[in-house]
Amino acid sequence: MQRFSLLSCGTRWRPLLAMAFLIAGMGLALGNGPRAAAGKTWSPAPVYAGGPDCNSSPFGNVLELFAERELFVGFSSSHPSFVSLGAFTLDLSEMGYIHEGDLADIPNGSNLSAHTAVAADLNGDGETEFVQTFVASGGQYYISRYNLDTSVSSYLVESAAHSHLATAAGNIIGEDSEREQVVLASRKNSTGALTLGVWDGPANGNQIAVWRSTVNGRNNATLVDVTTGNFNNNNKDDIALAFRGSNGELQVVVLEYDPAYVWGSGNNYAYHLRELASWTAGVGPQMDVQVTTARLNDDFTDEIVLAYDQDDP
Repeated sequence: MQRFSLLSCGTRWRPLLAMAFLIAGMGLALGNGPRAAAGKTWSPAPVYAGGPDCNSSPFGNVLELFAERELFVGFSSSHPSFVSLGAFTLDLSEMGYIHEGDLADIPNGSNLSAHTAVAADLNGDGETEFVQTFVASGGQYYISRYNLDTSVSSYLVESAAHSHLATAAGNIIGEDSEREQVVLASRKNSTGALTLGVWDGPANGNQIAVWRSTVNGRNNATLVDVTTGNFNNNNKDDIALAFRGSNGELQVVVLEYDPAYVWGSGNNYAYHLRELASWTAGVGPQMDVQVTTARLNDDFTDEIVLAYDQDDP
C-alpha cells in the first residue's frame, strides 16, 4: 500500500507540487482527497520556502491522492489442526475480485486468552505493517509485527499476564517522518492496574513509554479501548483511553508523550506519558465501550467520540 501525503499540519509538512495546489484550488476530489463545501471554493495556496501556513489550510491534516488500501485480517483458532495466530491480506481488484494473501503464523500464538490487531506505518516509509498483540497460553504478553516479506517478528511485552487488551497506532513521538508507534492498553491481572504502553516498532523493540494507575476507580478496569488523535494542534498524536471503572462508571483519560516526564512508582507510575485530562460519567453499567477520534469542526484538532451500550432496564 503506497500512501502519498501531500499536506500535513505543524512541523510535518511535506514538499508540495504546484500541480497539487492547482488541483486543490479547482475544488476537485481525487482518491481520498477533500471535496469543496457546497457554495464554497478555495484559492490555490501559495508555496512558501518554509512551508504553507497550517492555520489557513482547508484540508485538515492530510491530503491523499490515489491512495490504495488493503485489508488485514487477524484471527486465532482453537481447532486441533490449527492452533496458532494467523492473518490474511485482502486486496480488492479493479474487477471487484478479492485477492487473498496468506501471512505467516505467529509463534506462541496458540490457546490465546486475548488478541488485538492494528495497522501502522512503523518506519515512516509509506508502507503499512500489520501488528497483532496477544496473551499466550502461558500468560506472556506478546506483540508481533509482519514484515513486508510476510515473515513475522515477535517481541515479549511482559511475562506477567494481562487482560482486556486494546491497541491503536499514531505518531506519538512527533517525528517528521510520521512513522507510527503502537499504543498498548490493558489491565495487569496480578495487580489490577490499568496499563498503557507505547511500542516503537523496529526502531526500538521495547516500550518507550509506560503509564499505570489504580487510583480514581482505575483498578480492575474493564471494557478497555484506546485511540489516538491530535487534540492540541501540535506535531504529535495524543492518546485517549476509555474504560469502565471499578465502580461501574465510564471514564476517559487523555495522555501525551513527554520524553522528560517521569512520575510516581509501582502501580501508579508514569514514564514519558503525561496525563492531560480525565473525564468520568456515572451512566450506569455499560455492556460495551468504544472510543475513536474524528475532526468534527474547523479547529484543526481531533475530537474524542465515545460510544457505549448501557444496561438500563
